[in-house]
Amino acid sequence: MTVSEPRITLRPRVARAFGIGLTAYGLVGILLLAVTFLAAGSAVDRIERLSGSLSGTLDAAASTARSSTTALRDLRTGVSQGATGARDASDLASQASTTSAQLATAMGISIFGSQPFLPMATSFQQLAAQLNSLSTNLDTIGAALDTSGRDLDDVQAQMSGLATRLEAVTLPGGAAGIVGAGGLRLTVLALLIWLAIPAIGSLLVGLALLAAIRRIP
Repeated sequence: MTVSEPRITLRPRVARAFGIGLTAYGLVGILLLAVTFLAAGSAVDRIERLSGSLSGTLDAAASTARSSTTALRDLRTGVSQGATGARDASDLASQASTTSAQLATAMGISIFGSQPFLPMATSFQQLAAQLNSLSTNLDTIGAALDTSGRDLDDVQAQMSGLATRLEAVTLPGGAAGIVGAGGLRLTVLALLIWLAIPAIGSLLVGLALLAAIRRIP
């Protein structure tokens, strides 16, 4: 005893409706994919152009930030040298002030009740006072330059960090690198191909079904 396999049969009218529906579905799907392909191609071109422009801008910004870091480092060196020079000049002025005061004291001697060098002693006393004031001002300038140097250190560190971050954004592993390398175009193309498979399959099945119905006597 053999058991016959069940068979599914469709009435010609129903089969024709299925064929027409599948064919229409496939045609509409292919048409939509064609429109999407054209629109996506234009969008991808624009994105790639913008990505290239962005990459160039980021490269320029990173280069400028790095150059600014170098300039700040050089400026910091100059400020440090200026602070050292101001302190050295302050020490020399202080020494000169002490020497002038000693000369003023030495010229204040009395010879038989007369002080012939008193005018010169007065001048040296005034010079000592001026040199002492100058030494104080130079100390103040040196301290201000030290403070400015520390501020420059902070600015340089921040600028260096910014340059590093900008350089990291332009690395090939970033989004801009992927788009620039054609990754976005390949992704869109793969997606359209994946979506085209069911549309083409529906079209082929619908056409085959309609062709089979036509052969029915």
